[in-house]
Formats: sequence, C-alpha cells, structure tokens
Amino acid sequence: MALRGDRPRTMTDEQYNNREFFYASDMIRYLKANTSLQIAGACYPEKHYEAENFESDLKHLKEKVNAGASFLVTQLFFSNELFYRFRERAAAAGITVPICAGIMPVTNAKQIGTTVTLSGSSVPKELSDLIATYGENKDDMRKAGIDYAVRQIRDLKENGVDGIHLYTMNNPVVARRICEGIRNLKNPAAANGRRIFYFIGPLSLHFYASHGIIGFSIFLSRSIRLPTASAADFPWNSTSFTCSIIGSCT
Repeated sequence: MALRGDRPRTMTDEQYNNREFFYASDMIRYLKANTSLQIAGACYPEKHYEAENFESDLKHLKEKVNAGASFLVTQLFFSNELFYRFRERAAAAGITVPICAGIMPVTNAKQIGTTVTLSGSSVPKELSDLIATYGENKDDMRKAGIDYAVRQIRDLKENGVDGIHLYTMNNPVVARRICEGIRNLKNPAAANGRRIFYFIGPLSLHFYASHGIIGFSIFLSRSIRLPTASAADFPWNSTSFTCSIIGSCT
C-alpha cells in the first residue's frame, strides 16, 4: 500500500522540501521499477482534502494507476451512495482497476470526531442519529456501530463491490464480529468469475493475499526495498486472526 502520508509534525521545512517522494505516484513508480510487488494506491470517495475539485483528484488518481497501482483502497466513508458516485466517476475517467471500499466501524462516540477531523469524511444523518441514541452506553454503541458497518458491507456486496478493507483500529474482536455478520452472504460478483477480497489488519498494514500481495504504508521521508510474499503466508479469509507487523517503514 503506497501512501504519501501526512507531514510529520517533527519534520522540518528543509526535510519536507527535500523528501524523496513528493507524491504517492512517485513512490508507486519507484516500487514498480524496483520490486515485483503488486501495489495498491489510495483513493477518496469525497476527494482528497488537498484537491481543488473532483476532476483534479481523479486526474491524480489516474496517474497512480498509470504509474503501476494494480488496485485501489478508499478512504473510509459512511455513506455508500458517495462510494457508488465515486466509482462511476472513476470509471468514466478510465480507471478500471479494482476499487476496494474502506469501512471503519464507529464503536464509540469520541471516535467519530477524531475520524472526521483526520479523514474529512462526512457523517450521514443515520449515523449521527445512531451516535446520539447509543453514544452514552459503551456496549450499545459498540453493537450499533458494528451493525452499521455490517449493513454497509451487505449493501456494497449486493452492488458488486470489488473488495472490502476494514479499518479495525487494531481491534480484532470488532473485526471478527463484522466477519461473522457477513459470513453467509452470497457474492454476486462470483458469477462473473470475480471474487471479493477482504483486508483485515492494523491501520497501516494491508493484505491482498490471494494475489500474494503485501503492502506497507510508506511515509514521505524515506524509500525502502520491500520483500515479496506468497499467498500461502497469509490466512486472509480467517475470521479470528490478529495481523502481526512483519516489517516497518518509519
């Protein structure tokens, strides 16, 4: 997973202006030329907060794909309609690689404020009402947040999503509950020879194991050569495992 990353607070202007990778597309191009990895790129259903408009954001996203990104993972979102609209616009822009939907279960009321601040994701009325109803009760809020995420995933699967990435925030219990909630769903894409992929892991470690892909979030100050991995190394379809950090880029 090749991410430019946000500027670290401790990074000086000199370090920032002399960083090796200015954009994620630069990193993808480097990795494509120097490794045998399959590379994921990030995309933004509500556009990147630095982008002037949707058109320019899609233009930059197309540059990532042209540089070598073989699939995309979205920033988290809470309204599936925003994802469907983005998917249509991406297709119209000539972006044809798989797009995996990023889903983050909101399991406590405080989480939503931090999430919106960092991601720029909007909060639909349904989720806002849910937080207002259950936010004072920890257990009820956790159950309601998991149910909301499960319903998002069910709808996404019914509408042919290419994949699901769960932002678990290092909480394997929540990830397991969600997987249990979608375990028996049929995959409408299977009839067309496609298979939905699930990413379950910490915030900065991503798996696409059926294709033998492992990706790290690489931040903007360094470059690194990454090892390859085989599909057999990762039990991607497990509903109870906790991902381990097997490498780091800091």
